[in-house]
Amino acid sequence: MHRAIFLVCLVLGIVANSGVTALSAPLGGATDGSPSYAPAGIFSDSPPTERMLREPQASFVDGFLVRVFWKNLEPEDGRFNWDLFDRPIEMAQMHGKKITLAVVCGPMSPDWLYSEGAKSFSFTFNNPYLRFSGRTFRIPLPWDPVYLAKWEALIKALGARYNHNATVVLVHMTTSTKNGFEMQLPAAMRSVPGFSDSKIIDSTEVVMDAFSRAFPDKYLDIDLHPLFDQGMHDNTVARQIARYGHDRIGRRFGIFASWWSNRNSLVFAAQYDLTVSSAKSSFATVQMAGSETRTPFRLDLASSADLAIRNGINYLEIWPADLLNERFEGLFERIHERLHKGTGQ
Repeated sequence: MHRAIFLVCLVLGIVANSGVTALSAPLGGATDGSPSYAPAGIFSDSPPTERMLREPQASFVDGFLVRVFWKNLEPEDGRFNWDLFDRPIEMAQMHGKKITLAVVCGPMSPDWLYSEGAKSFSFTFNNPYLRFSGRTFRIPLPWDPVYLAKWEALIKALGARYNHNATVVLVHMTTSTKNGFEMQLPAAMRSVPGFSDSKIIDSTEVVMDAFSRAFPDKYLDIDLHPLFDQGMHDNTVARQIARYGHDRIGRRFGIFASWWSNRNSLVFAAQYDLTVSSAKSSFATVQMAGSETRTPFRLDLASSADLAIRNGINYLEIWPADLLNERFEGLFERIHERLHKGTGQ
């Protein structure tokens, strides 16, 4: 797991009285200051477009994920290009939709960060499903103090601008990782002097605390994967981060499974258990691991959505290619009904 966000009080008043379907399911009387409803519904995993919003399928799309590269959001230290979020948010507001926001760092961190002294690690990205596979990238060392200070400053500014925006219902917490959105690290990073699981855990907890302070009125989640692709059964870091989030942030915290599919529930068995457990104690969110329209060998949409809903997971991010595929229109209508059934929204 890049995008944008929005404003307009007048439109909010119109939306509030328009009878649009709400996106959240009740948590059942949270007592820790959490918002009353956890995010729920069908979300596109890309920002809103005019085509998406005018298609008949838009009626069952509840919201959009807006992902923005850090280097584009903050091209110079302390100077922010908020239009990258503001524009999609405004578009969503005008159509009664909601927004999940995320900033992608890692390989999408700005060059000025390294000029300020942040230590980096270079690696070759190998993933046959991505157009940039085979290219060399660098990422800030996740525990580097310069990186952490600048990343915390960005998170603080992000919260100051969007914590009170009613269109934003969820924030994906991110830190410096292999792709800047999910949890995995480059395998060769294990050879970096000073590397340890505890440094990854400690630095991730610092980032989670920063998000929690910046967004006290929003739900927050974080992706969990095995730390390294070659260590599929080493889930020490994932378990500790999940425990910390639930203990520290409480019912506003959930697990994000960006790898979700029926098949991957077996591949990522430990993460699957953590996700389902989170759905029971607070909430959980999933992003489909691919598009059945484009790569049907990677995903069976119907069974993967059913697996999530049967486990109490009411927030699904789905690829636009599938959302715009007329073949799935009836499926999405049924999914939408199941996600909102019994919420009173």
